[in-house]
Amino acid sequence: MHAKDVAISAFIAHTLLGCGQMAADQATSEASILTGFSSYFLEPAPQTYTAGYALYAAVWPLQETYPGPRHQSGLISAWLSAVDTDDVSRPANYYSTIEGGLGWWRGTRFATALPKFTVGAVSNDFLEWANGPGSGGGSADGVDQRDWATPQGKHGVAQLSNRLLWAPDGLVLNENSRGNFLGYGYTPLPFIDPQSTSRGADVSTGDNAWTVFFDTANFKGPAAFIIPNFFSKPAVGDPTLEGLFLDELMSDPWSVSSLGIETHVIPAMIETGPDGVAYARIVPTQFPANGANTSRLYRDVQVFDSSAMSDAVAEWFDGGRPAPTRFRAGGTHRLTPLAESEPGFMIIPDDGAEGNDVFIDFSMIAEETVSDGTFAYRWVSDLVVQDGSVVRLPEFYRQETSDDGEPVWTPIPAQDVPVETGLTVAELEFQPRNDNTPLTTPYDGDPLWTTPGFAAGPFEVALSDGSTLTYAWYRFIDQPAIRYWGFPDDTLARLQNRIELVHQNWDLADRYLSGPPDDQLAQFDPAQILTPPEGLEIGYVPIALDQRKTR
Repeated sequence: MHAKDVAISAFIAHTLLGCGQMAADQATSEASILTGFSSYFLEPAPQTYTAGYALYAAVWPLQETYPGPRHQSGLISAWLSAVDTDDVSRPANYYSTIEGGLGWWRGTRFATALPKFTVGAVSNDFLEWANGPGSGGGSADGVDQRDWATPQGKHGVAQLSNRLLWAPDGLVLNENSRGNFLGYGYTPLPFIDPQSTSRGADVSTGDNAWTVFFDTANFKGPAAFIIPNFFSKPAVGDPTLEGLFLDELMSDPWSVSSLGIETHVIPAMIETGPDGVAYARIVPTQFPANGANTSRLYRDVQVFDSSAMSDAVAEWFDGGRPAPTRFRAGGTHRLTPLAESEPGFMIIPDDGAEGNDVFIDFSMIAEETVSDGTFAYRWVSDLVVQDGSVVRLPEFYRQETSDDGEPVWTPIPAQDVPVETGLTVAELEFQPRNDNTPLTTPYDGDPLWTTPGFAAGPFEVALSDGSTLTYAWYRFIDQPAIRYWGFPDDTLARLQNRIELVHQNWDLADRYLSGPPDDQLAQFDPAQILTPPEGLEIGYVPIALDQRKTR
């Protein structure tokens, strides 16, 4: 099954399950939701480019005001999966990816109108997921995904950068990022030696530490990596899974031949008019305005082979010269976007019931354009309204029948909505959740955090999402995510040495990925950009201890 089809299948299953669960968990005044999976296609890559990808995703507020804690949607993202091999048999429930990116999630605690960035590494069949250093969850019933008593996924990602502070709620973007591009990508680097055991279990683990690189106006380079044991861990309970995941396998370049926008919950409402026809309204939803009635969604998608970065880093770690920071052009293949997409936005009842997946006829709203490796929508509906840096989609829809006999939602002006439906005066925002519970860690009691503990701190920074983040400086191999896996001392010594090589030779101002100039790039919240304390410049990293609402 193609990665896009797997992602769509997983989306449908989790959306229907999630809608039913949310309806049971929280009584709301919203009758319906805007949801769906939209696909964006590129020319398939040659199968030799199996060392990850990079892309530049547009940053914008999907709604001008964050609509509430049930809201969940991503922006343009990729679903990176392991390359399929002929000599292994995958079980029916096999699913493991790196699928994070920009977005808003139900677990987002300190949300803003702008999206945040998370890693989104998924262990087999959603057993666990890792969103960043100290952030993640799992699928066990009854587990609070923020509860450190069950740290599923929270030890899946290691903090690598000594200059970028990663908050557990996700990386915060600066307000001037609207309409600009966040460059990011993953490639496997051999920080941790291959292992024959993992946490005492006889499970082999490869040395693919999938490392996230960023290209922004104020931070460039590697920030964190997914610890290989995170992917191999499911084989502890099922030895037939050994060797099937991204710790040992390279990536499938075809899994990046389609990107997606996965939308789970945006507030909407459906009412039946006196004419017996269904009408709908959605919370004002918007895209970036880039002039000439267009909205750019992504650009400069590229896939890598091992010669782009991985081989040079492996030679460096074996005693060779420092690897160049820029990904080698000869090991990079740029994917050409196609002027075609499958917008999958649906307005459906908010009850989790199947069979009500009525799609918006997006062809009445926009058409696709491609220029210089950039995919954009050109807005063709008079109901699309430009307002400064954004364009807003139509708010009102009428259910009609398409040429092939299927029901579809077609955009209509507000004056065509029967007043009896009440849609034009309805309040669609979700009820706010008065949950300012801090995102904290067991840093003052758990031996993983206290032995040997941090080398400097705690310190505080105020983030633009209204939270205050408390953090401390740990020696790299002393951070809890590394200590959790119980690596042998000789492995730890080599790991620490490799991190120090990176800190000594690579800088956040160097160029790594190839994309647009800095004036078209997004920025991280400057409060997240740090200078290490004196004496801790090499081999030490900032680790978040606590994040709480302060304004």
